[in-house]
Amino acid sequence: MPEFDQRRSLAQLQARLPGSAPVLIAEADGRPVGFKLGYAAKDGSLYSWLGAVLPAHRKTGLTWFLYQQQHP
Repeated sequence: MPEFDQRRSLAQLQARLPGSAPVLIAEADGRPVGFKLGYAAKDGSLYSWLGAVLPAHRKTGLTWFLYQQQHP
């Protein structure tokens, strides 16, 4: 995603997420174009943490769709 920089490494992201964290990946023509990450908060609720969609696929409703899938 163009807005992301190198402030967080893959290792830092993985350390923040438990192994059971829900990861949603949106694809178009077999290629990833967006994602949504979440994890269980201390009170047991789902914390919707990080998500993004490539610029060419924005304003299509994809972000809302990913959110709805994460919070049925």
